[in-house]
Amino acid sequence: MDKISRYNVQWWMFLIGVLICALIFYSIDAVHVGNLLEIEFSKDYQIFRDLTIRHKKNVLINNHWFDFVFIIIYSLLFVSSYKLAVFEMQVKPTKWGILLCTLPGIFDCLENIIFLRLINEECRAYFYDYKSFVRIKWALSIFFIQIVMAILLFQILYHLSKKSKKGTFKTFFLGFFQQIFVILGFKKIF
Repeated sequence: MDKISRYNVQWWMFLIGVLICALIFYSIDAVHVGNLLEIEFSKDYQIFRDLTIRHKKNVLINNHWFDFVFIIIYSLLFVSSYKLAVFEMQVKPTKWGILLCTLPGIFDCLENIIFLRLINEECRAYFYDYKSFVRIKWALSIFFIQIVMAILLFQILYHLSKKSKKGTFKTFFLGFFQQIFVILGFKKIF
């Protein structure tokens, strides 16, 4: 198996792992927290407490412990996305690039540790550290989520183009977007 195939298989495995974790988060009551983003982006400690009180304490704790598993899987997805992208650009992956891919996970771990302390000790002093880690994690994660979505779009279009009658990616890509424009009511532009 060549490198690109290996990176591709790893990428799909980690993407499926992330999707399975998301399914677990949303379908199993022992870890499901309905308003987690609202809790994470609380403006102050009182709002944070009001939002967390709505949930059973053990569900919040289970959610954040399971999140450590999710962090490992999505960090591996970000690293494999990086490797896949740089390999396609015919550049060698660097240690700094891989470290950058793991930063959202590192900040997510710090966020979870502080969250567990806030829930267990009700210590107001840690709230602003928690708030900072949440924002840093999401600022970094959004960039990598966009890379994952771009790779996913490319993968879908590439595999669809292999099945198209015309056979070339460019032909399929142009035809695909032409159909979208026709559906949206625009005239043919290609």
